[in-house]
Amino acid sequence: MRVHEGLEGEEGEEEEEGESDTSEGTQDDVWLHPFAHPTVATGHTFPDPSVGGQSLQDEEIGQQLQSLTSPLPEANRRNIGALPVGHPLWYHDKFARDSRHLNVYPLLCRREMDAWTTTSRTASEKKFLSGQFMPGGKPSIKDTMSARGYIGQFSPAGDLFVGAYQQRQRIKIYSVYDDWKIHRDIYARDLQWTVTDTALSHDQKFLIYSSINPTVHLVDIGNEMCTDEDDQEFTQALDFTREGTRHAFGIWSLHFSKDSGTIIAGSSDACLYIYDVERRKTVNRIQGHQDDVNAVAFASTECSDVIYTGSDDSMVQVWDRRTLGRTRATPVGVLPGHYEGIAFIDSKGDGRYLISNSKDQTIKLWDIRKMLSHKEHKDLPPARIKRFRWDYRWMDYPGYGMRLQHPHDRSIMTFRGHKVLQTLVRAYFSPVESTGQRFIYSGSYGGTIFIFDIVTGGLVTALPYNSATVRDCSWHPTLPMLASTSWDGRLVVWGAGEGGKTGVWRQRCALRAQ
Repeated sequence: MRVHEGLEGEEGEEEEEGESDTSEGTQDDVWLHPFAHPTVATGHTFPDPSVGGQSLQDEEIGQQLQSLTSPLPEANRRNIGALPVGHPLWYHDKFARDSRHLNVYPLLCRREMDAWTTTSRTASEKKFLSGQFMPGGKPSIKDTMSARGYIGQFSPAGDLFVGAYQQRQRIKIYSVYDDWKIHRDIYARDLQWTVTDTALSHDQKFLIYSSINPTVHLVDIGNEMCTDEDDQEFTQALDFTREGTRHAFGIWSLHFSKDSGTIIAGSSDACLYIYDVERRKTVNRIQGHQDDVNAVAFASTECSDVIYTGSDDSMVQVWDRRTLGRTRATPVGVLPGHYEGIAFIDSKGDGRYLISNSKDQTIKLWDIRKMLSHKEHKDLPPARIKRFRWDYRWMDYPGYGMRLQHPHDRSIMTFRGHKVLQTLVRAYFSPVESTGQRFIYSGSYGGTIFIFDIVTGGLVTALPYNSATVRDCSWHPTLPMLASTSWDGRLVVWGAGEGGKTGVWRQRCALRAQ
């Protein structure tokens, strides 16, 4: 079923309590969890905390803190043994409750006693400390528009925030550290219905935005003369149609490569487009899906060769630019598991893990080492899954209350609780600098933001405030701050509050560890 950004739906319903489950699999799935620790996989355990209220030794603290953020090395795959699937998740749950000395207090004591082994805290300690402060508490409204908010993203440095709105054709760039004053107010040109996506270059000098047409606009926001309405000479139209061809299509998703030399896009004609910015031309148009490509992402932040795509045909595919032809190509990997269209994809940036947000009302965590080759996927027997005749733009999901499981599911975790209705709702990994990417957060139909814990698989907290769908939200790269744009036109910001670890997260960890 082909879908488009579109029509206004019914009023939001009360959100259901979030929950998750791990997908079925073999014992080899244990090492694939992004937060599994080698000592868990090999059957060893950390030494128990010392009794009498004394803190752990410095070396032990460092090891345990590192376990929160370090993935399991491939070298330990052969040492997994016969541990049950999901054992690392139970271990971390128990660890979160029983290791009472692993908290901020001993770390502060070490600092006051000048007991640091280095001049500064380790990366793991920084992630642990900042991870105690979750966005929550009372939100603040930074801006209100008489228009639906479709895009809301912090810049890579965190000093800017990009908000894109439907009516009035506005893209606003806010200065985060200057009391959210408007840094740029851009008039979006040639829009059809709305701005579908935006992307900032890594150096934050250029902004691109798309709509439901083949033209992407590039704006030179690094030029001080580019302000307000006087930006025409600083805006360039990039035509994504191939030379000698002309057909209508819309662009749903955009991404800049790290060097800003390449733009990838997913489109309504079931194609992946790769655009060379310097040559001002489309170098690849790959038709590999059966329906709209709603989401694209680079697998790694350092390399632009491997690309993920997600489509309304319910498939996540992995592509390698080095193997692509000019028009048709074969994906290097396929990840089946969803049974409805995919709304968004976010890459962990390490070339291995990604998440997908789907209209089947789930978020799935994937490891591409579990992907099937194109031939293996074609040789699978037909998947017998329940199909619904519905349109997510104005209908409620018919599968609520059903525990549906794809017979060929290759994901490693599944998260539930949010709603993907009316529009292509987005989900992301939390920032690496402040949380070690331990969490997944998502907007939702109804106006609530959900934050899930990858380690425990549970719901950390829910942030209800908006009166309409939250399509996009963004976690600040270094601060415990989360901002969202919603269909009620409000730009809302949460800071560090009581809605974090002391709330739902700690209670669920305690219950699961018993």
